[in-house]
Amino acid sequence: MLGWVSNSSDLLRQGQLAVFRDQPLFPDGAFHLVRPKHKDEKAAATTLAQHLHRCVAEVSSGK
Repeated sequence: MLGWVSNSSDLLRQGQLAVFRDQPLFPDGAFHLVRPKHKDEKAAATTLAQHLHRCVAEVSSGK
């Protein structure tokens, strides 16, 4: 799920979602990147996560 904290925090707390990466993703909009807790990580999801992290790093560094 990629969405607002208000949409994902209850699902995380209830154990329906798990954090996708060890490093949280906190862009100015406070999004969380998560995946279903009991599913294997897929290559496409990993690629998307890497891309999003690069984008946030660029924004955070002012690029």
